[in-house]
Amino acid sequence: MVASATKGIIVLENFKLDEDEMLVAKKIVDKCADKIGRYVEYEELKLEMKVRQKERNQHFIIKGRVIHPHGKVVSEQEDTNPFVAINETLTKMLVEIQHSIGDKK
Repeated sequence: MVASATKGIIVLENFKLDEDEMLVAKKIVDKCADKIGRYVEYEELKLEMKVRQKERNQHFIIKGRVIHPHGKVVSEQEDTNPFVAINETLTKMLVEIQHSIGDKK
């Protein structure tokens, strides 16, 4: 899924979630994308989901990438809850951008 945001393009790749879960995932991504947009005008924010079966649980692996004029930030997180993995990936990238660009807010 590709969405155009005011700051840049948001890409959600291989998200195998039902309709309600996708709504929650999009809200998490939009909220964090807005926060990232306060620090840099990113060209692209991309999240890719992989699902891996481990013992009795599904593990969701989220790989994230933000491309912005000052460079690129990447992150990867794994969790049994897809929303936690999405949020942790985005938060990690936000913190890295805050430290590299500096606090605007």
